[in-house]
Formats: sequence, structure tokens, C-alpha cells
Amino acid sequence: NYKTLYSATSYCFDLSIFEFFLPLIQGKMIRLLQSAVEIPDYLKNDTSVLLNTVPSVVRNFIDEQIDWKNVTALNMAGEAVPLIFRTQLNHEDIEVRNLYGPSEDTTYSTIYRFKNATFDTIPIGVPIENTHLYILDKQLNLLPVGVEGEICLSGEGVAKGYFNKLELTEEKFIENPFFPEHKMYRTGDIGKWMPDGKVLFIGRIDDQVKVRGYRIELGEIQLNIEKIDGVEQAVVVVKNINNENSIIAYWKGKSVIQQDVIKSFLTQQLPSYMLPSYYYQLDSIPLNSNGKVDKKKLPSPVEIDRDLIIPPANHLQKQLFAIWQTVLGRNDFGIQNNFFALGGHSLKAAQLRSIVSKEIRKTISLNEIFQYTTIKDQAELLEQKKHQTQIEISNEKKKEYYPI
Repeated sequence: NYKTLYSATSYCFDLSIFEFFLPLIQGKMIRLLQSAVEIPDYLKNDTSVLLNTVPSVVRNFIDEQIDWKNVTALNMAGEAVPLIFRTQLNHEDIEVRNLYGPSEDTTYSTIYRFKNATFDTIPIGVPIENTHLYILDKQLNLLPVGVEGEICLSGEGVAKGYFNKLELTEEKFIENPFFPEHKMYRTGDIGKWMPDGKVLFIGRIDDQVKVRGYRIELGEIQLNIEKIDGVEQAVVVVKNINNENSIIAYWKGKSVIQQDVIKSFLTQQLPSYMLPSYYYQLDSIPLNSNGKVDKKKLPSPVEIDRDLIIPPANHLQKQLFAIWQTVLGRNDFGIQNNFFALGGHSLKAAQLRSIVSKEIRKTISLNEIFQYTTIKDQAELLEQKKHQTQIEISNEKKKEYYPI
């Protein structure tokens, strides 16, 4: 029901194919814009507009509180749609869609239209016409509902291959094992079938990394952070900090959200080896020229922690501070600074564990040092262990005097 489609995407980007050809074949008008920044200016006068853009651009419009009354439909693609959009966008009066698809399958492959505000995930939906979607394991076997695997696509939209890249073409464009006369494209994306027949996008196979011997799916961590009230956007990356792969969580919200809130929620949702070592709230998430998150411009923990020096406030924190000084060979840090950003690594973590055991007479494991990376967190952990020990001693005394 739209009258005008705004084309603000560079013609070097695959979204432009949709923006150029859809209105042309439907006899609708295209308004060519130099960039998405111009969209709010024209929305004041144009009516029944179809916007086709990336979620990061939409997020900026929400922050700027633009008037959406002339928008008939909103298509988002190119990156994961944040969960908070379920309440921030008026999907009763506007047809809000999440579209998914690689360039190799001619721009779009699946579609999902927002229907209510109660869902706790935003799927990529179901395959569009003339498209077949499979969730497969490494042996190209079909996977059941709820099991993660690679998203593979087949149908009329699949390209013939990559120009002058025979090896890559043979790797990615394979024979469809279910319909041998057709090609199937291996996207490198991870997804799973939901019970209602829709597909949930999890992340990239490329984003699966190993941290301390465990395979980590960064997209799953990000999805869980964005479920927390007040979090508008989250980005999770792995960076090498002092020769250790470390998970770093960044998030953006209109109000201050303490990292303890994020940690506590993730602890309930994820195994310990998937918990980030660093947590940072940013005023804004850096974007590239296409409006997607620019992970290369995210500040490093070393840059952020440099200005975060809070002195120890109690006896246990002072004990740990002295031990850290010995292990790290420096004193320019506080109780909120990260052990690994200060030069800590596996060997120094083992040394820290040994000295804590001797001087504080409490046991802290290597896994706990990787999980509780600040003096503040380690002190709280040791206090908790002290309390648990007192309860155990009390229970032992009860058993001695009141045998069952």
C-alpha cells in the first residue's frame, strides 16, 4: 500500500537491488537520497512511505524521536534486529518486517512481520516464494526444531557462483542433496527452527570462537544481553588481551545499567565459560558507512580502564590489592580494573590463585579468576565463600550435638 520507496542505500550494497527494482516493477515512485540522514526531512511531506534500511539507522531515528505517521511499511535487514524494537516501533499501524538474506540469494530469502509485543525473540521468519531454507549439520543432515545448524538456501534466487573464484564457488555453491538438479548455497550463518515454524538467526559461523578451550557463540550472548530491560543495543566481541582471548560485552541504553545487573542475568542464562570478562556501557555504538556496527572502532578495555581507578575500601580488598601488586608488578589500578587488561594472563592467574590460598586462606579457581576479573568481584566472591564455610561449620556442629 505504499506510494513512495526511499532509496538511501549505496548501489554497492545489495539492499539497493530491492530499492531500485521493486518500485519500478510495481509502478511506484522512488525518492533517491544521498544518505539515510535525509529521510526525516522528506518524511514530513511524503505520505505512504516504504522505508528499507538497517536496524542501526532505525535506532538513530528512534533516538531522534522522528514522526513515523507517514511511514506505511518498514523493512529492516543487514543485521540482527534488537529485541527492544518490539515496543519502540508501532507495528500495529506500520507493517514492520525483519528480512534476511545474503547477496548470493538475491538480497532477501526470508521474511517476518512483527505481530505483537509479547515475543521474546525476533525471528527472521519463513522463506519467501521460490526459496527453500534448510538447517543442516556439517554432514548436510536435516536438523530438528531447536537444534542449531548452518542455514542453507536453494531456489530461484541463488546465484551461479563467484566471478573468477572457482574454489570458493565450489565450496559455497553445492548440489542440493534433497533436489540434486538445484544448487544450494551454504550461508555460513547459524540458525534454528522454532516450534512455530519460523527460523531464528543465531549468528555467524565465523563468529564462533574458542575462549579457554570452549567454543563460544557470540550472537547468543548478545541476544541475552538485549533481553535486559533498558538495553537498547548490545555488541559482543572477542579480543586478544595480553595473549588471552577475552569476551567483551558493550551495550547502549538511555539510563545507566550497572554491569552487575548484566552479569547476574547472564549467569542465569549461560554457562560460566560464555560469560564476558569485560562489561562496558557506551553512550553510542560506532557505525560504518553502511549503518552497520563497526566493531573495529569499539574502544579497547585498556583505553576504558585507564581512567577507572577506584581505591580499595575494606580489608579484604586491600589484601587482594597487595596480592595483585605482587603478581602484576604495578600499582596503577583500582578495584574496578580488569586483571587481564592490566597484563594478567594464565600463568599470572595461577600465581594469583596460589597467593590468595596462602595469605587469605581461601580457594579461588582459575575459572573463577577468569570469571571474576576485578578486585571488587573477587572480594565479593571470597566473602560469599567465607559465609558458606561458616554455615557448613554451623551445620556440622548441629550434627555433632543433635544426631539424626
